[in-house]
Amino acid sequence: MADLLQAEGVDPGRLILDEHSRDTLENVIAALGFLRARGLGRAIICTDAYHLPRVAMMLALLGVRSEPGPIGAGRGGAQRCEWWRMSAREVLAYPYDLALVLLRRREILAHTNSMGETAGT
Repeated sequence: MADLLQAEGVDPGRLILDEHSRDTLENVIAALGFLRARGLGRAIICTDAYHLPRVAMMLALLGVRSEPGPIGAGRGGAQRCEWWRMSAREVLAYPYDLALVLLRRREILAHTNSMGETAGT
């Protein structure tokens, strides 16, 4: 994704990469911690088009306004079979992550609050 953003003209120095998260929820939690540590309340989501609605939903449930980054229309170069497979996966993952964030919302917010407090001291 970083390569695509740079090809669209985004300065590499402005990109913050999360290379430690193992899944979307961990990625959203890391992003929320990053935003809170810097007093930011808005995110630009840079991900595949099929993945964007789920990430935006998770961020919104955690109080973060977001907007899509520069993503192209269509399948983004993915083979049709792969695109459909990943889109079908999102259909299943959306309600799962919705329930997970709602159930863990208080815990997630407390954790990211402490991340922001640590960064601010």
